[in-house]
Amino acid sequence: MTQLIKEGLMDQIYNILRQRIINLQLKPGTKIDIGKIATEFDISETPIRDALKKLSKDGLVKIESRRGYYVVKLSKRDIEEIYDLRKLLESYAFSSSINNIKSSELDELRDMWINMKNKGKHRIDPQEFYLTDQEFHLKIVKRCENHWLQNIFFQIYDLVRICQHMYMDIKNALDEHIAIVDAIKEKDIDKAKKLLELHIDKAKKRILRSMEKLEENIDE
Repeated sequence: MTQLIKEGLMDQIYNILRQRIINLQLKPGTKIDIGKIATEFDISETPIRDALKKLSKDGLVKIESRRGYYVVKLSKRDIEEIYDLRKLLESYAFSSSINNIKSSELDELRDMWINMKNKGKHRIDPQEFYLTDQEFHLKIVKRCENHWLQNIFFQIYDLVRICQHMYMDIKNALDEHIAIVDAIKEKDIDKAKKLLELHIDKAKKRILRSMEKLEENIDE
């Protein structure tokens, strides 16, 4: 059992539940058992309810009157809108952040992706890939120095991560990341920006296609 300190209980529970939702330990659409969480951490239900209300503002939890709290379940339209907004924000951020990313940082990321690719798709650690992918995309946004854009992006990025954990095609995503970094290192910024936008579009299509296949299997 994770030991909590008395100070800042709500924030601790918020962070724990947030990670469980993103990592799919709490499955989309499932009801959140407040009593079970209270027992797990030996705390009252109040900080848990406060954490769930905060998660609902982030779009990760849905509050249903008289029924309780549920993990968000994204529809196809949700995914399309999230990825369209993501492309808009990252593309804009890319133009102003690219000169603020060091060549050594790009080399480090590229080496990690090459090493993963050389392992073969069946030996790639998904968690390692997700963390490296996150580092790259967050670096683009953080270096743009537009705090308003960053706030909006961070608000939707947890939803992007849920989609990745459910439907990510790691092999194709690796190739796309390597191509983006190579274009940046070649100083072909227009090409790199187009590859970034194409990468996000392809990710959206892969997710929607995987979602459709899953629904077809359920219907069968």
